[in-house]
Amino acid sequence: LPGCSLTQQRLLYALAKAEGAPVPLRKLGEALPSSNPTDDNIRVHISELRRHFSEKPSDTPIKSVTGVGYRWEP
Repeated sequence: LPGCSLTQQRLLYALAKAEGAPVPLRKLGEALPSSNPTDDNIRVHISELRRHFSEKPSDTPIKSVTGVGYRWEP
């Protein structure tokens, strides 16, 4: 995706690789270059990544899964 940071690309890859299954925040954190990303760090990166798709989070293929993490729904 043009304009995405390496971190955002890694998150996108981790989500797409799960093929629609929910990906826990912990698992998404493992995809990041930082050794100990916090859940808040991951959420901020996901929020920024969503903006690459649409200004409205509901219109993006990245969906929140309450109590778990996120899911990719192309």
